[in-house]
Amino acid sequence: MGGFTGLRNVSSEELPDVVTLMGALPTRDVGRRRTRRVRRRIQCDSFGQRGGKADPLYEGLRTLHTGSGLLTEEQ
Repeated sequence: MGGFTGLRNVSSEELPDVVTLMGALPTRDVGRRRTRRVRRRIQCDSFGQRGGKADPLYEGLRTLHTGSGLLTEEQ
């Protein structure tokens, strides 16, 4: 898991039966890249532009990437 033992320890405590196949950081990065690509494609198909901070799809993406301790009740 990328050499960070804290992450490995927390993972094994929370999910004891899970087998690590890939480090957490590369997996997270792949997920973020794919999410970004899908958002951009939908944004472009729907509105004809890539979008920006004020767009609902971008706000949804930011919510997905925000830690649970930082989210508001609405999010």
